[in-house]
Amino acid sequence: MGRQVAKEIGATYYETSVVTMWGVHHVFESAIRTALITRRQTRFWSSHLKGVQRPQLQPPYLPEKADPPNVSVPSSSYKENLKGLLDSGMCADVEFLVDGQTIKAHRAILCAAAPTFAELFSLKEVKISSSFGPPEKLVFQDASVFGNPGSLPEVLWLWIPITASGSVKHTTLPFKLSGNIPLEACTEELEEAARNLQLVSLVDYVANIVNNTEYMNTEVHSRMVREMTSCAKKLVNSQMFSDIVFQIEGRIVMAHKAFLVAQCEMMEAMFMTGHFKESGVQVVEFKDTSCDAFLKVLEYLYTGQCPSLCVDDIIDVMALANFFCLTRLVALCEQLIIKELQVAMATNEMAVAEDIIGYLLEAQIHNATQLEAWCIHFIATHYNAICRQCPKHIKNLDSLTLKSIEKKRWPPPWYILEADWFEKATRELDNEKAAEKLRKSSKHIRHKRKCSCL
Repeated sequence: MGRQVAKEIGATYYETSVVTMWGVHHVFESAIRTALITRRQTRFWSSHLKGVQRPQLQPPYLPEKADPPNVSVPSSSYKENLKGLLDSGMCADVEFLVDGQTIKAHRAILCAAAPTFAELFSLKEVKISSSFGPPEKLVFQDASVFGNPGSLPEVLWLWIPITASGSVKHTTLPFKLSGNIPLEACTEELEEAARNLQLVSLVDYVANIVNNTEYMNTEVHSRMVREMTSCAKKLVNSQMFSDIVFQIEGRIVMAHKAFLVAQCEMMEAMFMTGHFKESGVQVVEFKDTSCDAFLKVLEYLYTGQCPSLCVDDIIDVMALANFFCLTRLVALCEQLIIKELQVAMATNEMAVAEDIIGYLLEAQIHNATQLEAWCIHFIATHYNAICRQCPKHIKNLDSLTLKSIEKKRWPPPWYILEADWFEKATRELDNEKAAEKLRKSSKHIRHKRKCSCL
């Protein structure tokens, strides 16, 4: 509309932006050119005005290309979840009787946290010396067990003949699960109790606090996390202290409710509230899922870390993660998929165009919103090329997705139209200049011939 009005009144059309200041220099430059050309008409003898050109065409404004969206992975709450489970006492299967007080805990988690508990719970003898009293030999069968001898009861009561202050009793287990204890609790008494229980990490941690070498606890904490992760991974699909069984694709998968309930709110509701049928059965059957993918999800729940995934398994894992409302695992899968695509795009961006459309559909199904946004951004910034390469796949996208892509297209559709007009107008202007130059040349030749005849 503006360009049409400018053409009718014989003016030159320009666009400017107050926000970005784009086009302002075009306006002032053209205004100066127009003023000089007007002066040249009245002062035609001024030689310095002969080289002034007419106002130039303004190239269309191209907005900056938006950066691809980043994948934000929520921080891990693995340690906090285990600590919360210990505090709540939910689904506890072992109770420590320490100096007349009961501390509820979970055998599987304790075995992953410290080898001492693994030995204690595996029907083997373990000696624990104590400076608070005579050395005692603790035997699993001699503990106060409710159930048949040699069996694994639902709840095990274990008496530990070590006397210590209340702070020591309630600090040891939380440290093994969270890796942090209050500074005021780091006493020589706690260090001695940890040494008696053969908790090497806690001994080193407290010793560093007592000796004013707290900076060394970073390595202690890292070592403890590595050890617990390694031990917890070995418990995946292990019969040791297993209290729930899953049947998937005809295969049996052993698991431990403590890890599942601590790390997954959906499984907590499934097993602990009594509102789901799974809370009253020992074998839970899952259909329409991959057993390998389920084992990967279990590994994440047991370790709090993203398992090693191949491209073929990652969609199934992401689907299960969405089913169990594990938003962090979904984000980790999204991040891994995008990294794989970026590696493949390093040599040829369009080589993965069809794969990206496929991932977009999967992301929409499994609520992977960050992967969906990344795929839409890629399609929107390579729209014309993808339409030429994968026309059928683009047409199969739903209307809402197509509207989102159209809204985020780069270059935007209006820029493409403006660029076409600019290219066409530039050609016409070049043709006019060439025709004008040809007329002047022909006129000069005719004038020269007349002079020759005279």
